[in-house]
Amino acid sequence: MEIDCSVPPADDYLLTKPRLADDPYVVDLLQVADSRIAELELLVSQLSDANEISDRKMVGFRQQVCAIC
Repeated sequence: MEIDCSVPPADDYLLTKPRLADDPYVVDLLQVADSRIAELELLVSQLSDANEISDRKMVGFRQQVCAIC
């Protein structure tokens, strides 16, 4: 099957197109998504800091072990 061209939009689509931004349910979902993104960014920041601290401790422990050897 070959497709020569796409189907053009209906003539009244622009007039009857749903306005999703005005729907309170969609707006609520966007707020939930934004708050979840903010939570995850905070978690990434905290884990990154914890990882950096752990890396520094590992370097110190390796130096102590090498000093004993």
